[in-house]
Amino acid sequence: MKLRRQLLILSLLVLALPLAAWQFVGELEELLRQALSQAQQQALQAVAGNLQQRQARMQDLYDKRRALYLQPLPAGMQLDGYGEDWPSIAPQFQAEGLQGWLGRTADTLWLRLVLNDSGFHFSSPGEQQGDGLYLWLQQPQDLIRLPLFWEGLGQGSLPLPEARRLEYAVTDLGGEYGIELRLPVLALKGVALQWLDDGKPRLRLPETGLWPLTGYDRSLEFLLAGHAGAEARYWLLNPDGWVLARSEPPQDPTPDERPWWQNWLYRLLSGPLDLDEPPSGQRWRLQSRAIEQARNGQPAVEWLLEPESGRLATLAALPLKSGDAVVAILVSRQDNNRLLTLAANALRQLLLVSGVVFLLAVLILLIYASVLTRRVRRLKQAVDTAWHEQHGLNADFEPSRAQDELGELSRAYAEMLGSLGQHTRYLRTLADKLSHELKTPLAVVRSSLENLEMEQNLGDSTYLRRAQGGLARLQRILQAMTEANRLEQSIQQEQHGDVALSDLLGEYVSVARATCTHCRIEADIQPGLHIRGAAELLIQLLDKLLDNACGHCPPDGQILFRLQMQSSAIVLTVENDGPPLPEEPPPERLFDSMVSVRAHGSERDTPHLGLGLYIVQLIARFHLAEVRAENRAERQGACFSVYFPAKASVA
Repeated sequence: MKLRRQLLILSLLVLALPLAAWQFVGELEELLRQALSQAQQQALQAVAGNLQQRQARMQDLYDKRRALYLQPLPAGMQLDGYGEDWPSIAPQFQAEGLQGWLGRTADTLWLRLVLNDSGFHFSSPGEQQGDGLYLWLQQPQDLIRLPLFWEGLGQGSLPLPEARRLEYAVTDLGGEYGIELRLPVLALKGVALQWLDDGKPRLRLPETGLWPLTGYDRSLEFLLAGHAGAEARYWLLNPDGWVLARSEPPQDPTPDERPWWQNWLYRLLSGPLDLDEPPSGQRWRLQSRAIEQARNGQPAVEWLLEPESGRLATLAALPLKSGDAVVAILVSRQDNNRLLTLAANALRQLLLVSGVVFLLAVLILLIYASVLTRRVRRLKQAVDTAWHEQHGLNADFEPSRAQDELGELSRAYAEMLGSLGQHTRYLRTLADKLSHELKTPLAVVRSSLENLEMEQNLGDSTYLRRAQGGLARLQRILQAMTEANRLEQSIQQEQHGDVALSDLLGEYVSVARATCTHCRIEADIQPGLHIRGAAELLIQLLDKLLDNACGHCPPDGQILFRLQMQSSAIVLTVENDGPPLPEEPPPERLFDSMVSVRAHGSERDTPHLGLGLYIVQLIARFHLAEVRAENRAERQGACFSVYFPAKASVA
């Protein structure tokens, strides 16, 4: 992985800063929520204490904790038995296929029943037969019992005291029957009913006594209004969630012009906090999670996020008890939209500051990574240049003056390359020094052997022949070392010119066939190929490649010279039959100096110092070419290729 990419990944650690700030803002917001919830519960307890001081009110609430609620109904109710204009709420009482609702308008009481009875029996006119209903109405002074028997579908009426009438309507609802009763407002204290099936008692609700009735009590409003404010609202509910009293609602707030993403961010910030919808139900009955917990005797607080206005509020519910019984539920709703605004502003500033800091940190790290990468690349280029300089290129390695680790590394490289340069220059002059120093001893040995042969007449002596052979071998070794060294120095003086490589190779192969008789030499030459180079050096390159091929090719084996134009280079290839290249050393090391893989004693005692392919590499570099060694793919043997640059042209 590149250094710049590593630093870029490392810069991602800067994201820990906004994450830590996010965590801090979240914890601060949680503390604010807890403080607001506690303050709201304390306010509820103050209102509850005011109510509990009124013993008569608490006793009345206790007596009516199981009462039927006279829910306020909209004006313009139709007496038809369908119940389409009734609020969509759960039945107030039900048992054995009978469901009932009770309500009132300004001057009328309403009772709605739904009977699940496919075998409904109507009564004959003037008789109390069939299916019917006994209705008990408790007034302050007496108890009224009304028998109701249906003569058929439709509407009807019954007389009541004080010249009043009870009106009813019966409707077939498809498998069920809907019944609606309407009677003038009476000072009722309780109600009960008994269902008759074909004139026989079937079901009584309640089983004993009467249901007490309760409803909205405006006399309780003043107790709540004193604690209400512009952002707070109170309700007093019976245990079933029906509204007994409420404070006047504050002026409807206008929806905040806040982007949707701020509410989404707040949901993320609140973490595990449950943000509920406003209490479900209609105006006169509230249902929510907190109210349900209060019905079970536990105070609770829940947070609300209104979907339309986007306002944040808390709903607290506190049970009012008489002994162990919950007689009422006190509910307050507190508008805490300021908390949402505060959190949104904090989050906006957090994102802005964190984003700027993150971008600056990434930019600074990228600039630093670029500078550091450039210094490392410059050091690498200087080392590469200095290494090529050891092979004859004129270049200097200048160490860095920086006082950091890269500067120390640069100076260490300079010291190492200086020592390596001295050693390399010593090795370059070693051949000349050896040749100069050994010429005189070898001449003395040669003249001594010649004099010994003439004086002692030892022409057929075995030991004399061995001494003369060893002397000749030493002279050839010195000649090879001197040749390689002089060639390396003379290459720098050669001039480039246009060389017809196809013609040059053709003539060379013709000569090679006459000199290398133990192998078959073939050629596959594409005509008209030219390169920029030196013809004399190219002939030496071919000599060394042919010498290498002949040294490994078996008798009657094939040596193939091939010259072709490929897509990006002119390729000169010399292939030979024989053994494959060894695994050690690697093929690219075969072109190094003093590297040879020939077996000792091969090729008629000709010395091999590993300089032939080294000379090939020197000449190829002079021509800006690349040399490769590999095994043949189709048959056993080796293949040596020289890739001349594509600047070469085809005539």
